Amino acid sequence: HSLGDLVQKGWKLPFYADLTALPEQERQAIWGMMVGEEGKTRVPVLRDLTGRGFDPARDVLQCYGTGWTSASFLPNERQLFGLPGGFFHDWNLMTNLPGLFVAGDALYASNCYGHAAATGHYAGRHAAVYATGTDVGIPVNGGVSEEQVQSERERVLAPLFRTPAGGIGWKELNMAIAKTMQHACGAIKTDDLLEVGRRRLLRYEQEILPITCALNPHELVRLLEVHDILANSQLIVQACLARRHSEPALSFVRGDEPALHPDTNVLAKNGQKQLLILRLCEGEPRVRTVPVDWYGPLTEGYAAHADPKRPEGVIDAPAEPVEPAEPAVTAETAAATSVPEMPPARPRRDPVREETEASPYEMPTSAPLSFDQACCIACNRCVEACQVDVLLPGAGGAASQGIRVPTVAFPGECWYCGCCVMACPTGAIALRHPLMNQVDWVPRASLREPEERSYP
Repeated sequence: HSLGDLVQKGWKLPFYADLTALPEQERQAIWGMMVGEEGKTRVPVLRDLTGRGFDPARDVLQCYGTGWTSASFLPNERQLFGLPGGFFHDWNLMTNLPGLFVAGDALYASNCYGHAAATGHYAGRHAAVYATGTDVGIPVNGGVSEEQVQSERERVLAPLFRTPAGGIGWKELNMAIAKTMQHACGAIKTDDLLEVGRRRLLRYEQEILPITCALNPHELVRLLEVHDILANSQLIVQACLARRHSEPALSFVRGDEPALHPDTNVLAKNGQKQLLILRLCEGEPRVRTVPVDWYGPLTEGYAAHADPKRPEGVIDAPAEPVEPAEPAVTAETAAATSVPEMPPARPRRDPVREETEASPYEMPTSAPLSFDQACCIACNRCVEACQVDVLLPGAGGAASQGIRVPTVAFPGECWYCGCCVMACPTGAIALRHPLMNQVDWVPRASLREPEERSYP
């Protein structure tokens, strides 16, 4: 077969980013300004590759064409970014839960940073007006349910008080949810597979969540994130069950569509496409539909709602003294009225911090970060900069006092973003990429000259 035949049949060559033929100024604009100043590319990309010998004037960098690209996802990807879905809201960006406002990627048809900044500012202004009680027609809850607060506090902290023996950690549950979604809610959906996924996720909710455990606050936060992942996965499966027919615009494909009765297509009323709206009511999902243009004219709608100030002619009622709803708490009644405290946490070993001068804790050589003891001043700016809290603070203030550098307590959770490296004022931190993250390159001269014909 010729190269053209192979390409047309789906065979893909390695692709390379080739900057060698560019004028020096343009090459520096890409490799040094764009790559180096955009996002978090300075440390994990520019500095790492340069340090390993990559020269954009001589080498071509291998590109991986199967990853995420803007508005284009792989068949096995399940995410709520952009078109796939989002919270249903009104013109004030408030959801059907009064007081809960949404912005950014949580919105339907969201679009990255600029959209997040604009909608965040818009939702924030409306939320502020709502919180002060000046928005007409929206009741503001003036009370707090102490019973609900205590119940939620106990739920959130409960994993800290469970023994690890027989318990489930956040990583195990997270991987189980991911596997369930890959198998039961993949690129092609069927009722049979979706039902398998629904039942399994329900089992995780009813049987696994009550035995999940966390050894420290870091693991607790990770576990609470997995709780949200489980809820989102259940929402996605329910939405897929409700959507009975394929929808190319949403990259939604059903494999059992020919077997479904035409009457099951609730998303086409009088020839008009509908949006699915899901809501959890008393533990049961409820589905309704609205037209895709439910929001009405854009220009008029935005003009009517962009300014959250109270309409003219509405006068605030004069303030009146607020009488206490209940008698003040006294020393005699404090014991009876106080919220009971959670039981004390069980004692735990902390091997990371159980260190002595004779036996200091040493990070493995495969750790993502290494610290130069001679340069580190234990300012802990790296600890503050880390977005995933993988570091424990260092101690000391001067080399003569014996600096203890920060500890990489959770190396497996590092994002390799390089924020800690950029935050370090003394250059004491080095970032090491794992082998699977290291990108290959080859000298441009080693590649065969391309054929004159270009292929799609």
